[in-house]
Amino acid sequence: MVSSWRRLLLATLPSTCIVCARYLTDGSNLCLECSQELPWIESACNRCGNASLNLPLHHGVCGACRLRPPPFRRCLSLFHYRSPVDSLVAGFKFNARFDIGYALALLLANRMHRYYAEHPRPDLLIPVPLSRARLRERGYNQALEITRVVAKHLRLPVCATAVLRTRDTLPQSQLHSSHSRRRNLRQAFQIGPAPELEGVRYVAVLDDVVTTTATVSECCRALGGRGIATIDLWCLARTGH
Repeated sequence: MVSSWRRLLLATLPSTCIVCARYLTDGSNLCLECSQELPWIESACNRCGNASLNLPLHHGVCGACRLRPPPFRRCLSLFHYRSPVDSLVAGFKFNARFDIGYALALLLANRMHRYYAEHPRPDLLIPVPLSRARLRERGYNQALEITRVVAKHLRLPVCATAVLRTRDTLPQSQLHSSHSRRRNLRQAFQIGPAPELEGVRYVAVLDDVVTTTATVSECCRALGGRGIATIDLWCLARTGH
């Protein structure tokens, strides 16, 4: 497992831009020029967060969500999952680049702070869990690392045991049909021993990247079965269909 001191060290020591590696004097990890050129999402479905170009929307909602609403109320994301965000997320996720993870999570925290200044905030933040085998292999859960940063800046509690992954599954990226993705995740999550859930009716589920929403939807269904009435989904990046 990656120790807390190493997380802090990797997140704060290098004062260089995570994109262009330029040295920065303000203590940040992203220069203004690179920030402006990131693939920020400007328009997306108000429910699933699908940000495909030219996606037809009716009152802000795509046709897929009108026909089959997802088990969460809304998906809020920062970026299209394309260069350089895809490489940045991979560096954080697979190479322990906590400086990248911290910088991206801070951007997400700022986005959520602005959005929820005009909307009620969730009571609890819940990261999408990894399986025990994947956690041992990687040493950390990237969704939990993101959640910790966001929670600190929004002053919201975190519960990492609210949802547990009960079995190992194939990586969703290896499966190419929606049916196989859903089957891969069937009964893969359950509610854990989390007294923090008592009396909670509104939560936000956090992940790094959302593709088809299959994984996060299974998490949300487990939470819905526990009596959670309202679930928002927050992520760094969202792919289009």
